[in-house]
Amino acid sequence: MSYVLAKDGHKIKMGQILVQIEIKNEEESDSLDWTFLKNSFNRDGVVLTRNFFLKERIDSLKKSLIEVKSGKYKAGLLPDKIKYQDDKEKDCRVFHSACNVWKSDSEIKNFLLHSRLGFFASRLMGWDSCRINQDTFFCVQPGLGPTTFHQDNPYQDWHDSSGGVITAWIALEEVTKEMGGLEFAVGSHRVSRKGEILNEPFINSDNYRIEFENFEQTTNSSHQIVAPSFAIGDVSFHHGDLWHGSGVNNSKYTRMSFSIHLMEGSAKFNTNISPYFSRFRKSNTDDLDNAFFPEF
Repeated sequence: MSYVLAKDGHKIKMGQILVQIEIKNEEESDSLDWTFLKNSFNRDGVVLTRNFFLKERIDSLKKSLIEVKSGKYKAGLLPDKIKYQDDKEKDCRVFHSACNVWKSDSEIKNFLLHSRLGFFASRLMGWDSCRINQDTFFCVQPGLGPTTFHQDNPYQDWHDSSGGVITAWIALEEVTKEMGGLEFAVGSHRVSRKGEILNEPFINSDNYRIEFENFEQTTNSSHQIVAPSFAIGDVSFHHGDLWHGSGVNNSKYTRMSFSIHLMEGSAKFNTNISPYFSRFRKSNTDDLDNAFFPEF
């Protein structure tokens, strides 16, 4: 295993598969070797940052997220989407999730907008700035999952962000391989043929990699899948064209994580817009409203 040192001595670990960077805290990200990191991101489609957030900050965020999950909306607004099913449902394959919880709690919104997530995302994607596209809070109980392998960008045709989206996945607790954490098909974002809206449901316990296997067969390509472990406060950044998914939570613990899709700050609405997103569109303009898509 080899290391590359950033200007201030931060360690960047270079494995054969995935670049992982160890940072002291998120505020010291300016001094990193961004040429190296961006080249690695362009090659692999994913970068894993260790210790991005201090545990104290994650504990505070997790508390707010659980309050939203329990129905406490401090801002007076519900999340845009809620999928809750009780554990007692024998056929339950859908875990608890909620989208755009930042609208329901100002502390969650402040956590996101006052963090360096936007800075990291913009530097990796080559943007001048970025804005929140959508967040999702995941609670995957023991025995639930998996999430079918997919790409994020096929669901993003409603805006014109350069490169689509980049996704930041925040570990709210330690995530081991047994817990069915994120899996990445390294470099798959560089294959010319892009995916489509999934034929399979997102929750598919029969073969959650079937869509990706079909993709590789169609494109005559092969990629190594990695499933890194995460410590509390670790954050992965992956490209919207990168194939990824997650397995079944085979542990006895609930796996909680917070995922944020980020898009270019200058993005505008496309003419091809679904009814779901058209409700956020202002009349007589294609500009995105900061009230719905806050800019960093």
